Amino acid sequence: MPFPTNVQENDLSTAWLEALKKVLAARKYEVTPLVVSISGFGDNYSIPENLAVRDILDKFLVEHEEQECHTVANTIFPIRMYQQARYDRKQLFTDFNLIYERIREANKKLNSRGIYFGRMTSGNGGEADNQLDYIIDRFNDRGPSGLRRSALQVSIFRPAEDHKSGHYLGFPCLQHLSIVPDTQKNTLILNAFYAQQDIVRKAYGNYLGLCNLAAFLSREMSLKVDTVNCFIGTEKIEAKDVTVTELRALVASIESVLTVASNN
Repeated sequence: MPFPTNVQENDLSTAWLEALKKVLAARKYEVTPLVVSISGFGDNYSIPENLAVRDILDKFLVEHEEQECHTVANTIFPIRMYQQARYDRKQLFTDFNLIYERIREANKKLNSRGIYFGRMTSGNGGEADNQLDYIIDRFNDRGPSGLRRSALQVSIFRPAEDHKSGHYLGFPCLQHLSIVPDTQKNTLILNAFYAQQDIVRKAYGNYLGLCNLAAFLSREMSLKVDTVNCFIGTEKIEAKDVTVTELRALVASIESVLTVASNN
């Protein structure tokens, strides 16, 4: 059983780049398991990211007919909708529920079984039908000392829906979330668990969505974001028509941009 491969960085972009380099260096171009930790969040809930890196990757993805990073990120947390709701989570949930079925209908190939934010906020039944709202309300009502840690979990995988015999199911790769508030530091850690993840098509957008989700939870719980940890059972290259040679050239292009930025 291999020990986990760890990536720890103070910004999302470098974390993704280092994860990609580890995949490219690995046997069969996959790492099992991989743990990516992202810190360096600002006091105003800003995401630690180099936008020049995302721009380069987005161009690469579009050239290969793949979704841009922000599109993938929005399946985990719709940051623009939250901003348009003036950072009112109740309004966010209302607005999202009004369009959720349209999102699923608009792209049945990708979204027919839902998207991650939809599973976090609807369809579980019982008291915690909206898992995010439940956690935030309970935390704010009882305070960190009065709420059991085991309540701060969000389930994505639903065996009744997701144990299918199909050869390939693209959703859900994200299985579970755990939220860990630190009452001494007044901070929050978000842990995300993936069965597997595509380092090219999905990883950067997934990291971005998780960082946005952590910022949302921290804002609503009056905490600061400490770290986002992403545990991936298998990180690998699944993107079609993308060669290892192209990915190594992509790494070189990004490293060149980062070198110039560090020297300025």
